[in-house]
Amino acid sequence: MDTTKNKILIPEFINIKDGSFLHRFSWLSDEHIGELDKEWNWLATEYEQNNMAKVIHYTLGTPCFEEYQDSDMSQYWHNIYRKLKTPL
Repeated sequence: MDTTKNKILIPEFINIKDGSFLHRFSWLSDEHIGELDKEWNWLATEYEQNNMAKVIHYTLGTPCFEEYQDSDMSQYWHNIYRKLKTPL
């Protein structure tokens, strides 16, 4: 994989680009963007419940928002949030 295209990602460049440019990897062409296994980008509420998902992507809204606090797979988000708030 050619990683030289990512050398453009220095703070000065990132700071002038909007979020959609960065989120879409717009500095790369499609041939340079690989694919993740679905379990590494599991779309909560868009896919069925999956206890084996590696990363849950809350695309419609994160459980920190009232309207999504009890959405599919929100229990994972709440569990991590509680752990982060607990002092060591």
